[in-house]
Amino acid sequence: QQTVVTQTPARPTPPAQLVVGSTVIANGNFYYTSCGDEPHGVASGRRCKVGRIVDESRRAPVLITTEQGGLLGWIAKGALQGVE
Repeated sequence: QQTVVTQTPARPTPPAQLVVGSTVIANGNFYYTSCGDEPHGVASGRRCKVGRIVDESRRAPVLITTEQGGLLGWIAKGALQGVE
């Protein structure tokens, strides 16, 4: 029997939409938790990746990582700018 493999094309993502895996420029405080309780550091024009997005009602719903995948912290959506 022969096995047939088909490849599904990737879904296009609108350029202005923030999604996991997006490369962004972060400007502002990032926190230990998504609740934004205690500042962990400050990103000033730092290029990073979106690692996770949680409930929008939280103060800092976006987890940012280094471009290599190292954890940085949680940040507000308004502190991020998309990179094309």
